[in-house]
Amino acid sequence: APRIREQLSQEAYFRKFCDDFADSFVTRFQDAVFRCKKVSDMGAQQLLLDVHAVKSALLQLPTVGTRPSDSDSGANAGANFSHYTKRVGAEMQRLEVILKLVGMQLEPSILVDNFKTLLVTGNSEDLRMVLEMKGFKKGDIQSTLRLAEQAGVPKGTPRQTSGAGSVSASLYTNL
Repeated sequence: APRIREQLSQEAYFRKFCDDFADSFVTRFQDAVFRCKKVSDMGAQQLLLDVHAVKSALLQLPTVGTRPSDSDSGANAGANFSHYTKRVGAEMQRLEVILKLVGMQLEPSILVDNFKTLLVTGNSEDLRMVLEMKGFKKGDIQSTLRLAEQAGVPKGTPRQTSGAGSVSASLYTNL
């Protein structure tokens, strides 16, 4: 990031680079996580730790290589990158909540209630991802989705994946 900052002539270009990088990286990272199937409790906990580490690294990206005396650091840098920080924070928070739900050993009705409470903006496709990551069978997924519909979880459209291949997607499935 410091080299890229040096190469770009204006701070606005670096902000645009950070926004575009975060959009692309977070989308691909989420897709890799969502491709994991039958994630164990231990695997979900490890994924949560990894997501937190990635989130921390992404949030530090705009200020990597700056000194406290630089004019674009400190409070000014926070204001310049507030949109970036909000975007990264919101998307990674959503992923953290989904992984917390994956790690919970609950009956389907209680899982649906927790889903509605923890992922307020979540829809049926988000719940489907949780259920698939937990290793539910297709019949159990359908019955849980019907239960969720009765509980007021809105229907959603399937996520489009980036198509980026990832070996790491299967890394945590057998932990």
